[in-house]
Amino acid sequence: MTNLIYDVKIVNTLFVFFTFTSYVKLQDAFVSETGNAYGSWNIIGYTAPGQTTKGTNAAATGSTNNFSYAQAGSYDESKETATLSDTGVGVWVATSKGALNNCRMSSTWTIEISQPSGSTAAKYEGAYSDSTNCKALTPQFANIGK
Repeated sequence: MTNLIYDVKIVNTLFVFFTFTSYVKLQDAFVSETGNAYGSWNIIGYTAPGQTTKGTNAAATGSTNNFSYAQAGSYDESKETATLSDTGVGVWVATSKGALNNCRMSSTWTIEISQPSGSTAAKYEGAYSDSTNCKALTPQFANIGK
């Protein structure tokens, strides 16, 4: 039974991988249209798994059995956008609701977005709150945008 529980948790962890990949694709399309701005979940058409709230200013959230998802960052209320800069800003966070193998409860996966000087494309950085224990579950997360 323990192996089944781990298998289900690993499948749910892979779900996180596909969820952030969808977010990046939608955000990339938005950035390519605006050139210098990124959008809220609502404006880019992203819906987090289990999303029940919509909001422009860090209010959008979603929840599944194993993860909570939250929009991060601050957005212009009327445009639902924010200007890109060369300094990364957190825009997407997944938080584990329980331990996933050695990855502790409340561990986070965070995406930051930036735009290097002279570029028209967004750059993404994926970070784990507990890289030592959580990276094995979603090893490509750290390579997002690279």
